[in-house]
Amino acid sequence: MQKIGVFEKIGKFLKRNAYYVLLIACIAAVGTMVTLTVINESAVEVQGPSVNNPDDSGNGDLNVDVTPGGNDKPSEDVVVKPDPKPEVIVFSSPVQEITGTKEYAMDTLVFSQTNNQWECHDGIDYFAAAGTSVTAVYGGTVESVNSDALHGNVVTVNHGDGLVTVYANLGEVSVKAGDSLDKGEVIGTVGNSGLVEIADGDHLHFETILNGENVDPTAYFAESDK
Repeated sequence: MQKIGVFEKIGKFLKRNAYYVLLIACIAAVGTMVTLTVINESAVEVQGPSVNNPDDSGNGDLNVDVTPGGNDKPSEDVVVKPDPKPEVIVFSSPVQEITGTKEYAMDTLVFSQTNNQWECHDGIDYFAAAGTSVTAVYGGTVESVNSDALHGNVVTVNHGDGLVTVYANLGEVSVKAGDSLDKGEVIGTVGNSGLVEIADGDHLHFETILNGENVDPTAYFAESDK
């Protein structure tokens, strides 16, 4: 009797049941695809933390609050303060009890008794008795204290923002460089120490300088002190 091999038997079985074999293979393939899809979706869900879900486990810092306003504190009203207005500078008179003045004159000429000629005058002269107090017209810092033959004893006060005042022809000086002065504080006395105006007698020669240029001091005085 002829023996039938194992492989031959399997072959005949597949030929007789080919339909069922193909059906089983298809079902297995579909099942594999479904399984892989479920696994992938599960992996995505695990990697992406839920949004605004307080029940999620893990570090709470991963939760994102997308509700309107979130957890932010209500913003406080911001008060915008306007820029302060620049201080209006008003000089006080540097000398009290004056007997006369010689005005600032840079656009016109005034007569100089000392030089016996007509010339410009870059400040205001305040005539008063020798020893009369001279005071700072405005708060500031003593920039320098000098003495020279032409202008005598001179005190220069810096008021900031390019504004400087000069007190010349002084008798005595009671301040030093670097001193801080208040408006009305004594800086010296009326004298006649400068040769350039010595023929005019005892007086204070007062100058106002803005950004390096002499200007009319009366622009800074109140009407009552002009």
